[in-house]
Amino acid sequence: MWAQTGYGGQAKLLVPRLQALGHPMSVTAYYGLQGHTLMMNDTMLFPCGYHPYGMDVAAGNARQVGADILMTNIDLWVCEPQMFMDVPWVPWFPIDSGSVNEMIKSKLPSTFDRFAMSKFGQKMVKELGFDSHFVPCAVDTNIFTPADRVQALTEVNLHIPFKIPENKFLVSMVAMNKGAPSRKAFFQQIRAFKKFHDKHPDSVLYIHTIRSEHGEQGGINLVDICHFVGLEHNVDVIFPDQLMVINGYPDIYLNAVYNASDVFMSVTMGEGFGIPIIEAQASGCPVITGDWTSMSEITFSGWKVDKKESNEVWTMLSAIQYDPHWEAIYDRLEKAFEMRGNQEYRDRARKGALAYDIDTVIKKYWNPALAAVAKKLVERPKFTEVSDE
Repeated sequence: MWAQTGYGGQAKLLVPRLQALGHPMSVTAYYGLQGHTLMMNDTMLFPCGYHPYGMDVAAGNARQVGADILMTNIDLWVCEPQMFMDVPWVPWFPIDSGSVNEMIKSKLPSTFDRFAMSKFGQKMVKELGFDSHFVPCAVDTNIFTPADRVQALTEVNLHIPFKIPENKFLVSMVAMNKGAPSRKAFFQQIRAFKKFHDKHPDSVLYIHTIRSEHGEQGGINLVDICHFVGLEHNVDVIFPDQLMVINGYPDIYLNAVYNASDVFMSVTMGEGFGIPIIEAQASGCPVITGDWTSMSEITFSGWKVDKKESNEVWTMLSAIQYDPHWEAIYDRLEKAFEMRGNQEYRDRARKGALAYDIDTVIKKYWNPALAAVAKKLVERPKFTEVSDE
């Protein structure tokens, strides 16, 4: 629940709120906890086992606490339902590709019920013959909220080693640099910014992630990309303090980043949800995204790259994703520059993101979805013991 990841952030928001509504919960942490259980705010946290995603211990932990269901908050394709045995499995899962791979298809028949993180994902699952409840990810819009932009930039500069000068057109990205080739399309977006920066030298790109100069997390070397396209690292492209990324920047820092930014850029090859896209807009920052997967439904203010402006690519997971043309991203950067400082765009971003506030999402989506699962548990067939007589 303290992990600085999308999954960890959702656990931090959800667990205490669902428990307050009368749903006792425990958590199996496949990442971030080893060696012993931990009790935190009346929540039992179980450590990871030997399986990289906790599949070997999750069901045993659920049975130990007498859980009615085992809910997984992770990609469906990494789950191993044969390890869940007699515990009803209800995955809450993303789909980040334009087609559903065979590994996902093979897991769905083992589910007791299903929570889809996006309407896009719900539609994809429906096409495979399975109903699901739309239960989106959420943000705390009391934390991610509009603020004075000059003060926001001052706050950002207090916590990064190379400062962002005032009066620059600031483009920001928040994305995990993990795996190669990059699903986050770092090269395409940095390349687009290079052309934009050539035309508008008073611009800076801030990328909130690890640089991966030594292959950390299996990511791609972003400094090499900057040098290759002709951008000066720590001048044209700024990164956060790399130790602080490991130790954890607080949410209020990211809120300052979004507020200081003129536009948030997240044209990835596919998103299961896209939490930073909502965070940025909740802070009043318009966005540039791709018009595919979940991004289509969570872009309220900004500019989309059309699917026609991408190439279909076949991934290692045997599914389609979309490689955006960097020229199209550059075009949207120019459109964002034309609307620099437009308050209407910033107000519209905030208004759209409010629908994904955590308390709104709990009331509108989690409550009915959990009620439906509870009803299904009551109505499921009971096994009757057969007498020997």
